[in-house]
Amino acid sequence: MRIRTRLADELCRSPGDIQAALRRYETGHRPMVDAKQQSFRFARAMLLPATRSGIAVRNTAPRLALALAGSITRRLAEGELIAARTESEDALADADVDQRQMSMARREYAPVLAESA
Repeated sequence: MRIRTRLADELCRSPGDIQAALRRYETGHRPMVDAKQQSFRFARAMLLPATRSGIAVRNTAPRLALALAGSITRRLAEGELIAARTESEDALADADVDQRQMSMARREYAPVLAESA
């Protein structure tokens, strides 16, 4: 049910009992409204802090984000992050080969192990 038609749909379900339609509308619509209001309260607290320390954090956060972005950009330009990613991918590929070899060995030796048990 689309949001903008929820009230109309609830009113159509019980045209003689408007109070019941409004209660159903409130029950269905309230979780979304609460979530939106909570998001707004969080954004307001972040943008308009009530304390000096909150203001300092708010003012420092963008500078820190820019500094980190610059560091990441520089490392990408120098190839550091790409090399690290490649090493990780190689390690994962090696682990995958090891797992396949272990699976093949288990299948190959399963009859022998079953006989000795």
